[in-house]
Amino acid sequence: MLGKTNISTVEKGVIVSDIEDYSWLSANIQSVNETFIKVIYANNVLVAITENGTVACTKDGENWECKKLELENGDFFELTDIVYGNGKYVIVGYHTDQETYIHGLIVTTADLIEYQIKTSAETEEYFNSSSLYTKFVSVSVVDNSFVICYIGCKKISSTSKMEVSIYAAFTDMKDTTTINQIDSGIEVENSRINFKNITENTTFQIAKKTNGDFIYYRKTCYNNKYFHSLYVSNKGTGFRNLIPVDLSEAVMGHTNLSADLFSVFECKDNLYSASNTSYLDYEVAKIIGGTEKVAISTNIIYEFVNATYFDKCEVFINSHEMLVVKRGESLENKTLQDMVEITYDFSMKYIVKAFNKMYIFGTGGNILVSSNENRNEDSLAVQTMSAMRALYDAKIYTNEKYEELDTRLTELERQLTNT
Repeated sequence: MLGKTNISTVEKGVIVSDIEDYSWLSANIQSVNETFIKVIYANNVLVAITENGTVACTKDGENWECKKLELENGDFFELTDIVYGNGKYVIVGYHTDQETYIHGLIVTTADLIEYQIKTSAETEEYFNSSSLYTKFVSVSVVDNSFVICYIGCKKISSTSKMEVSIYAAFTDMKDTTTINQIDSGIEVENSRINFKNITENTTFQIAKKTNGDFIYYRKTCYNNKYFHSLYVSNKGTGFRNLIPVDLSEAVMGHTNLSADLFSVFECKDNLYSASNTSYLDYEVAKIIGGTEKVAISTNIIYEFVNATYFDKCEVFINSHEMLVVKRGESLENKTLQDMVEITYDFSMKYIVKAFNKMYIFGTGGNILVSSNENRNEDSLAVQTMSAMRALYDAKIYTNEKYEELDTRLTELERQLTNT
């Protein structure tokens, strides 16, 4: 895209006040090259986790400590979410045993040094579940309880089939208080292979408020049919589907059903959803009152993936760019020309405020830290990449115009020849 890029014109050592003019310093952690899937700043510690079990944390934003979690029996596992509450960090995920059974996984730690891992039968006892198949996908804190959302199944009586659904379990990590089925289930033949196939073909996103409200988007593929859900919850209860129609049929021909149709995120303790398809008008919506979805931008392809509140500004990011909405401004008055390119050689996933700075986490273990001072050559590295990308886009644009001009000249020559 042609337009603004993150190239500062101020002199070295000068402090800039606009977020758009900030420099971005690389803060990659040695030996971590995996994609960060969740990041939180809680209890004065910045913590990031990767899918395959790395937990990275820092208490000052500069010195990082890493822990690679492993299961004693060597089972394959993945982490999916992290939260802090009741004096401890809780990480959830799932593991697959040697017989391909899928079980929920809970990791707890009070100090990010010693970790307690509960797997298999231990977690199933937590949830009073006779199911052999359970995949934990998110964890939240509501009052003094943890709310763990998971993909689970139950056998349909008098049949050979089972129903695979999203459930929410309220627990104090000692006893289950209640289990709610959130969305309508998918009916499949009763087998662990079917459940494994469904869970492997399910993506799950969640955004949370400090009061316990959350919104989640779930996409599942089974038998080449895609199922999409966008649910909002008021403190873990009263789940409401924000998608009024079956998108599996409605968007046919309008978009790629295998792609995620939504992203969800939190900013300034507000919940947002952003659609990624023209059929849904590329709508960016804010959740009002814990239940209603109100559009604040339409027909602009922002493709936001995350956001944070920093220096009295709402800062939204997509995979490569950033949009800043200052106090007194509104997202509905912004355009793509207001986007600032940050990087193009990796995809950004999360942005979070910590230690009075912004931290961006992305694919390949990449981390960027904001700086409002042009103090050294390193701080210009990301900006230089952005400039290179702008020149590259300009070259493509120019070549396209030359091709159009060449086509027109060829057509004029043909017309002159025929006269």
